[in-house]
Amino acid sequence: MNDNTRITKLEKRVEELEKQVTLLQEHKWEGVAREAEPVPHEHVARKPKTKKTEKEPVDLETLIGKVWLPRIFIFVLLIGVIWGFKAAVEGGYLNEQVRVALGFSAALLLLFLGERESKKLRKTLGHVLLSGAISILILTTFAMHMLYGFIPTGVAFGLNVIWLALGLFFSHRHHSQLLAVLSVIVGVLVPFLVESDSPNILFLVGYEVLLYSVFLVYAMRKGYLALYYTSAILLQLVLAITYLLIGHTRVAYEEQLWAFGALIQHLLLLGTYYRWNSFMKHQMGLLFGSFVFTIIWLQSVFSIDVYGLILVGFFLVYVSLSALYWNNNKDKQPIFVSLATISLMLYFLSAVEHQEWLAPVLMLQGVVATYIGLKTQSKLQLGVSSFVYVIGAFSASYLLIDGIQSVFSVGSFTWFIGLCTLYALNWLVREHQVMLDKLLNRALNLKVINTITFVLLAIGSLIFITNVTYVATENWDLQLRHFTASIIWIIYATVGLLVGVIRQLKPFRVSAMILLFITLVKIVIIDLPDLSVPIRAALFIGLGIVGLGMSRLLYKK
Repeated sequence: MNDNTRITKLEKRVEELEKQVTLLQEHKWEGVAREAEPVPHEHVARKPKTKKTEKEPVDLETLIGKVWLPRIFIFVLLIGVIWGFKAAVEGGYLNEQVRVALGFSAALLLLFLGERESKKLRKTLGHVLLSGAISILILTTFAMHMLYGFIPTGVAFGLNVIWLALGLFFSHRHHSQLLAVLSVIVGVLVPFLVESDSPNILFLVGYEVLLYSVFLVYAMRKGYLALYYTSAILLQLVLAITYLLIGHTRVAYEEQLWAFGALIQHLLLLGTYYRWNSFMKHQMGLLFGSFVFTIIWLQSVFSIDVYGLILVGFFLVYVSLSALYWNNNKDKQPIFVSLATISLMLYFLSAVEHQEWLAPVLMLQGVVATYIGLKTQSKLQLGVSSFVYVIGAFSASYLLIDGIQSVFSVGSFTWFIGLCTLYALNWLVREHQVMLDKLLNRALNLKVINTITFVLLAIGSLIFITNVTYVATENWDLQLRHFTASIIWIIYATVGLLVGVIRQLKPFRVSAMILLFITLVKIVIIDLPDLSVPIRAALFIGLGIVGLGMSRLLYKK
């Protein structure tokens, strides 16, 4: 290939690229969709791939003028129209029939303008006009029914449902989340826009739940996050407000309908979480929040037995889902494990009648839940398990005041379980330190946590064995009780040092030596004045031998 041929090909490529640039500029400025002429494959200039694309700067003029200006000023227009309407009515210029006709005429005009603007690719303005039209239709129907009495309750309800369907239709037609959100707001308010002396609670709750299910599925299919949140929050608000207003006047089975509404919402969220992955993190958060509100509803209106059975049902459902996703989907699994853990905790809180038995049960559950959280590598489960364990520890706090009353008692058993679970947590954190650092992005200083748990374990063990010793020897002579407690301390320190030497654990060795010095101070200040000379001699000889023996072990190491 000679130079002339190469130059000719390059000139052709430049001409074709210039044509492409011209067509793109015309498309941009005229707003007309045109297809560019196809370019041969060998002449297409490929852009090098870049890892990060620069974010385009925000055009304030477009943001304000095309997005927020129409949204804000449609409400300004509506308010102005309402005030002008009010002034005309007060002046006696409009009778009731003319007011209704004007309302429907204005709605039709906005529908026409909204459709026209949407077709001309001015979508934001068109969507705002359409939302204004739906709002005026709702207000006009409300005036016809509630203010003027032109139509009965059934007709008014039917018309409002039609306007709701119309808003949903335009949302689907123009792919507008704004219209969908407006539609769900209108739909939620429909039962309150009709007059009723004795509301039917079954119809009210059933309608709101059915409406929510429709918009929930629509939000998931279209990927509308704002609609997903709005519909869920509105349902809970309607249930709470109506219950506060008229719930106290209803019989028991009617009160339970509100709780069933919240329960169905939670099950619907669970079903969509199982079926769709549109925005998983948001779905997990809303599912968790819905569970909390559902529990509040259930506890408020059901007896303790029914409430407990529902919690067992929740536990079984979420344990089954956790097992189903154990090896299949690690992203969806954490929420199931966490909700199963919370369900079981709530069941224990409601079913265990005696508080002294509640503490060891919850602490054991907290350790098991922590182990599961480490296996699943779930930050959510680790947070829930920590919460369960803390609740159990607070349930055992009465023992710090009352102490242990007997060697073989619930109090001593709780102390023993608490120390065992604390050791288990310390061991789990040490064994999974690398994974926890990675999972938590080093947000927590695990060495500090390990040190704190070890100190709590050491001090707690000392308090426990001291209490058990004094309880077991409560019928002995006082000086003999002090002497026995000191011997137990020495044995405890010796065992700690041996474990530290054999397992090469420095905290055990240091703690044992510190405890030996504390034991010496205790003997001198507390025990010595009440002990006879032979017992003093034996105690100091034993303590001296132990101290020298500890030193010898450390030299051997």
